[in-house]
Amino acid sequence: MKQINGLAAATGFAKGIVVTAEVKEQSVKRQSLDEIKKECILQTEQLYEKTCLELGEESGKIFKAYLALLEDPCLYESVEEHLKNGRELAEALEHGFEENAAIFDSMKNEYMQQRAEDIRALKKMHLECLNGQKKVFHIPDGDQPYIVAADELTPVDTMKLDQKRLAGLITKFGGATSHVVILAKTLGIPAIIGVKDLEEIHESDIIFLDGEKGVITVCPDEETRIDWENGYQNWMKQKEIMNHLQPGPVYTEDGTQVHISVNIGGSKDIADMDFSSLYGIGLYRTEFLFTDLEKKPDVEAQRKEYQKVFDKVGNKDLIIRTLDIGGDKQISYLDLPKEENPFLGCRGVRLCLKERFLFEEQLEALVRASNGKSFSIMFPMVDVLEEFLEAKQLLKKVCDKLRKEGCVVSRDIKTGIMVETPAAAICIDQFMSNVDFVSIGTNDLTQYIMAADRGNASLNTLQTIYQPAVVRMICHVIQTCQKHNVKVSVCGEAGSDPKYLKLMIGMGLRYVSVSKSLVNQARYSVLQTSVSEMENKVEQVLQASKVAEIRKLI
Repeated sequence: MKQINGLAAATGFAKGIVVTAEVKEQSVKRQSLDEIKKECILQTEQLYEKTCLELGEESGKIFKAYLALLEDPCLYESVEEHLKNGRELAEALEHGFEENAAIFDSMKNEYMQQRAEDIRALKKMHLECLNGQKKVFHIPDGDQPYIVAADELTPVDTMKLDQKRLAGLITKFGGATSHVVILAKTLGIPAIIGVKDLEEIHESDIIFLDGEKGVITVCPDEETRIDWENGYQNWMKQKEIMNHLQPGPVYTEDGTQVHISVNIGGSKDIADMDFSSLYGIGLYRTEFLFTDLEKKPDVEAQRKEYQKVFDKVGNKDLIIRTLDIGGDKQISYLDLPKEENPFLGCRGVRLCLKERFLFEEQLEALVRASNGKSFSIMFPMVDVLEEFLEAKQLLKKVCDKLRKEGCVVSRDIKTGIMVETPAAAICIDQFMSNVDFVSIGTNDLTQYIMAADRGNASLNTLQTIYQPAVVRMICHVIQTCQKHNVKVSVCGEAGSDPKYLKLMIGMGLRYVSVSKSLVNQARYSVLQTSVSEMENKVEQVLQASKVAEIRKLI
């Protein structure tokens, strides 16, 4: 038996035959930079359509970002300079793209450092087109599940695989926030990264993955095999139950209803969505409309996109988050000033209150798209009450203007905040008489509480919702809202963690919003929860001083 450790990046269990890849020569080769560009754009467009169709628009934005890069002349400036200086095309591509990647490598923020992976993925695509090469995975015939093992994988590699048989991913390199890890989570398969001893795993090996512990087992002994099989069977049994849950609302074991909503990035995410088991849309991330375009969408362009969501949602709950850019989400055409630390800079509502024309345009488009329907507007990255009141006043200004123009404007547009900073969480009581609702963004909230970059894999032990400080803060927000009868929901990753969701239900949480692929998992967690049992555990959890204690208690 041989056990190899790595970092558990996407949870789950898998058993399958190891598949590796080799680069094969193709008959078609491109001889000019222009030909290569066109071929890369064509391939990326096809992958974008495939990803949107199979996984949704939010996953497809990976390739949308690739297209934006491919269509940006700045990407090729270094390449063209090397060509002018007499380098061969292959050498110019290698050096030009590496120079672009080095810019990201030099950034202090690890999330941005990992964007260098995207540049290098595009470099590989260009070189493969030039050389007539293609990465080929040695997938065996039949229907046996397989696990891909590679030094690194790009989203292009991953989306070319047969998703029906793909059981897991193992890589030597890559970060916990890499696009491949995000895709693995969406696909619902385990991914283990940072596997230093990858060379000990060989093609055609039958291996066992424990994506919860980050352990890979080759040729397990009987005891290890039985332990893994038990974990796998329990995981598969839960998945089977989750996939066949009865539609409709869900209740805890002792009869408390918990409302499940879904997070979306655009209208395509809900084109074929069944709302029969959903309370509504708990988080509509509107920034993707801005990041997907080459120029700022005007009021009418925004209205048309928002209108599609309103039409599909009908009378279901709809919480729309206003433009949340800055930090890891930058928009080139807005020409915003560069910041030393964008995650602590002008982002979210801070930016919107500075760029008021941009903000008012979005608010106008949202109100016009609603056609008099009630809905909820959520302001992101709010720190202090004054920011919320100022944003709310701008909304009133827009509504008054539209009424004068003869537009039908609902008198029931609810306003709330996304709690994702310690300042807002600690002083949440100061917001209670002014907000209609609160939504906790646990991803950023954890990052800011722990002062630990959410994209830094080396800070994995700090960057967890199980940290006592994070648990206490989330509980404080939930129970303060409950005390003042203000609706509170969770729209971050904490809601998709089965055990943590149970704990938050014990704290008083009754609304949660998760990604589309995790709706059934959240519904199943609710069905398996006893409110009275979890209420009794909350006090014990709040007294715990270690992550391990909290995990053990729940």
